[in-house]
Amino acid sequence: MGIIQKPTLASYWETQDNLWLRRTPSFRSVMTRDRFLAILSNLHINNNQTALPRDHPQYDPMHKARPAIDVCNTAFRKNYRLGRDICVDERIVGFKGRHNIVQYISKKKSHQWGAKVWVLSESDTGYTEHVQLYFGRRNRQQPYPHGVGYSVVTELVEPHYNKFHHVTTDSLFTSPKLTHDLLGNGTYSTGTVLAGRKGMPLSFKTLKTPKGTVNAKKQGNILAIHWSDRRQVRFLTSSDHCRLETASNSKGKEKVAPGVVHTYNENMGGVDLGDQLLSVYDPDIRSVKLWKKILVNLLLTACG
Repeated sequence: MGIIQKPTLASYWETQDNLWLRRTPSFRSVMTRDRFLAILSNLHINNNQTALPRDHPQYDPMHKARPAIDVCNTAFRKNYRLGRDICVDERIVGFKGRHNIVQYISKKKSHQWGAKVWVLSESDTGYTEHVQLYFGRRNRQQPYPHGVGYSVVTELVEPHYNKFHHVTTDSLFTSPKLTHDLLGNGTYSTGTVLAGRKGMPLSFKTLKTPKGTVNAKKQGNILAIHWSDRRQVRFLTSSDHCRLETASNSKGKEKVAPGVVHTYNENMGGVDLGDQLLSVYDPDIRSVKLWKKILVNLLLTACG
């Protein structure tokens, strides 16, 4: 729990730890072990009597944590003014227990089981500005007329329309319609995109070119770019260009690539940066309910 990791919660109140570096006397000075465990087991922040049944159209799978989610989102937005560059990505709150919103995410190395959270962050600092839990399609009150990715980005970014932010997304979210609609609402965007998305150039689906080759097509103010690197990568942007530029990566090695590639790499890591800051103090409480894990994640986000 925090920087010092111990096998159980009760271990933080032990007095017989032989290694002095692992001793945590501050826990005992704040409250007794039994009092802490009693508070944790009886913690409630919402009235269970107001929870709607699962077959109700307005059923909320996170009713128990809803007040904390709403309060934190309001505070995140009220107390910080985002810079120009923002990004939308997913975060996983690790949980291996049983709950109908828990998913298996194979590509995640830190938490492969857990609740998926959509996050709007500032690219430079990793500041979390808004979080939205994903309950799956079956728990969604309204359908996704243009896909999950489109709905997630527009719902998160809508309060910032016409402020000329630049939002970066990956291929899970990016589509020609999303790029067009964001631009129509005073918001620039850049992101990787799947070749099969509706509205993408048909030639991009089968295009195979030598490494270092750039192909681009433009429609209005939206530019579609096909870049051959170690693999074939496609981008959509309403604010960048496809001219080759030289930039240094995180290891100091120079790389020649279209300007949109450097822009994407610089701005897409906001949520990951926030996750890195959270991981330093990850409490990893395994015995609690999912809503309490989400509550702890929100508190750590607020403190960060």
